Amino acid sequence: MVKRIIQVFVYFILVLPLQAQIVLDDTTSDIFLTDKNSSFGIQLIDVRYYWIETKINKATSSDFLIECLAPQLKEVNAYVLNKNGDTIRSFLTGSDYPFSQRFLHHKNFIFPLNMEPGSYTIRIGVRNIQPDELYFKIRSDHFFAEYAISEYFFLGCYYGVLLIVLLYNLFLYMKGALRVHILYVLYIIGCIALSVREDGIAYQYVFPNFPAFNFIFNSYLAKPLFLSTFIIYSVSFLEIKTYVPLIKKILLSLLFAYILMLLLSMIFPYLILFSEYVFFSVFIIVYIASLFVAKKGNHFAYYF
Repeated sequence: MVKRIIQVFVYFILVLPLQAQIVLDDTTSDIFLTDKNSSFGIQLIDVRYYWIETKINKATSSDFLIECLAPQLKEVNAYVLNKNGDTIRSFLTGSDYPFSQRFLHHKNFIFPLNMEPGSYTIRIGVRNIQPDELYFKIRSDHFFAEYAISEYFFLGCYYGVLLIVLLYNLFLYMKGALRVHILYVLYIIGCIALSVREDGIAYQYVFPNFPAFNFIFNSYLAKPLFLSTFIIYSVSFLEIKTYVPLIKKILLSLLFAYILMLLLSMIFPYLILFSEYVFFSVFIIVYIASLFVAKKGNHFAYYF
């Protein structure tokens, strides 16, 4: 009984900042939400899942789908119920499962709504929730195809630019041996790691058959790698050790605290929320320090 009370308390702390919705895409017509989202949250029967549901009225035989915009979720259960309450569609996916098992090989989770016209209830349960906004978008198949192509194109451009900048600074380091260039290369690697974590590209193209490693990468590697490379590069570029040595000690202490919280979150899940505050506090401190350093005489800090 005590264990159940602790579980409920911990998950309510995590859910408190969460916003979960099933929403219609702006271009979607012929399908309507007949009531507002009834986000009925945690059920005491199984506190591992957070549930949301809504009712829709499908006025055409055209195909639609639901896209989950959070590719880091460990498990997603989706159910489509008819007006009698019977389950007519069910889907189980998540980052805990091999990528090849997904209905559609896309970086986000996709659930088809290829039913006949009528009234339906959509019920979705997610596990391993994070304090964030959680949206499930209903889109037409036609719009999704166009949007997905454009999205992958711009993602390719984004990662292409990062790789060009990385290689350029690597060549500069090999030519001039300036330490700041190799630190910037490491920082770009951290940016790439964080980006592929956020958009799910790494799981799709790099290790699609290793969900266990994907979980470790998403939970314990990507963000610490980004944060550590950002701190190291910032301290060097801004010459923080010279102008404000105390800030360097504070940043290193925050990095240690962040990593420790991530590790302890395996035992105490509520620490995930507090680790996010530590994560963002690093950037606030660095940017305030950059203004101070600039006023002290390092005018390059204005361009940081």
